[in-house]
Amino acid sequence: MLKSTLFQIVDKLKPTLLKKHTKYKKTILVEICVSHFIYKLSHGCNFLICRKLFKIGKFTISLVLHEFVVVMNIVFRKLISWPVEINMCTIMNDFKLWCGLRSVQGVIDGTHLFISKPSMHFSKNYYYFKSWEYSIVAHEVVECKKRFIDIYIGR
Repeated sequence: MLKSTLFQIVDKLKPTLLKKHTKYKKTILVEICVSHFIYKLSHGCNFLICRKLFKIGKFTISLVLHEFVVVMNIVFRKLISWPVEINMCTIMNDFKLWCGLRSVQGVIDGTHLFISKPSMHFSKNYYYFKSWEYSIVAHEVVECKKRFIDIYIGR
């Protein structure tokens, strides 16, 4: 991702994600929150790697991811949407020219975003048995120009 793209996302999210420092705790910069989320989505790394790379605690990472997902769903709902019929034909044509596949509308992928154990009584809904940790699932669809056309993040 280009730095300019990262800062465009940061500028869009800053009014919603920006918090004030308190007497007891400094807040995490919005740039770090956005960078962390994008890195986690693109690499699918676990808490330990993200903690070392971004120098953020495990519990804080969990909170940051949750806040980021909520804000993304609010702010980018109009920008990330399934294409209408005319645009879909263009996307399918681009895929055909790019890799020779016909009738492809997007490339889909999914990843687990690991979180701290929820304190709620339904925490078992977030338990991911393959890694013995808790997670929420992110599912993305991307067109051939590397633009997201659908994102779902939930349990």
